[in-house]
Amino acid sequence: MKTLTKITKMKHIIKLNPIEPAAESFTKGSFRYDKIKRDGMVAMYSVTHRLSGNLKGYEVVVLTSVPDKIIEGTLIQSHEQYPAPSQFGRTGWYYMKGGEGMAEAKYDLLRVHASKREAIA
Repeated sequence: MKTLTKITKMKHIIKLNPIEPAAESFTKGSFRYDKIKRDGMVAMYSVTHRLSGNLKGYEVVVLTSVPDKIIEGTLIQSHEQYPAPSQFGRTGWYYMKGGEGMAEAKYDLLRVHASKREAIA
């Protein structure tokens, strides 16, 4: 019963918390990701090597919204999520250095598809 009370109290907090947007830039492993542009849930990031600063490529992604959840009494705030490596090819695409034009084309295509889905909804 104590856990239920804790969850009930958390639900009041959940309603006050806006969704946390995806990061403008972040690091993962040896790489730094910097947002180039975004429209809705479609974004394009540059990928550079953290130590050398050399551009490695570009990632075009469809971000997803993850709702608030409570895990072992701790509130995990709703947030936008970058695709996991296993989702690449479906919601994320990587283009090597020199492939900026292809990345731009994919970004534009995804934006068109997203706007059509929004118009239908």
